[in-house]
Amino acid sequence: MIMNNTKQMSTQFLLSLLFLFFFLSHPISTIGAPSNDNIQAAKDAISAGLTSAKNTADYVSKIPHQPDPRTADALSSCTEVLGNVVDSFGDSLKQMKELDAPGTPSFQLQISNVLTWLSAALTDEDTCIEGFKGVAEGPVKTDVSNRAQEVEKLTHNALALVNNLKAAP
Repeated sequence: MIMNNTKQMSTQFLLSLLFLFFFLSHPISTIGAPSNDNIQAAKDAISAGLTSAKNTADYVSKIPHQPDPRTADALSSCTEVLGNVVDSFGDSLKQMKELDAPGTPSFQLQISNVLTWLSAALTDEDTCIEGFKGVAEGPVKTDVSNRAQEVEKLTHNALALVNNLKAAP
């Protein structure tokens, strides 16, 4: 199961490439109110992060029980916090779909909510990764850590795009 993850890794790689293409083809302007393109880029980044987080959480939850107590504890913790990451991305995407008009006080509050949820996701992802620091090297540690780091990268991308929306007047 752990070694047979080519399809999932290919999907995550494709999502990252699509996001990167969109990001590079839609430059972000910091002058004036956020454009619809900038808002859509942030939504797309959050959506890509949500998909990756769901896939990773599902994958980790299906790893068979591990006899090593440290590995078992790390997996249990990681499963829990990845569920929180999925919730944070879900809340963020819902909020982004319900945004009020840029420039309104409620818009800034909504963006602040999204930034808070995405920051919480980063903390949870880091908790998952850190949980494997004391685990012996092996395929479970490598695979789960790599997947969590991919989700973390997408979270950083989403945070940057949403933070740019907050910076606009």
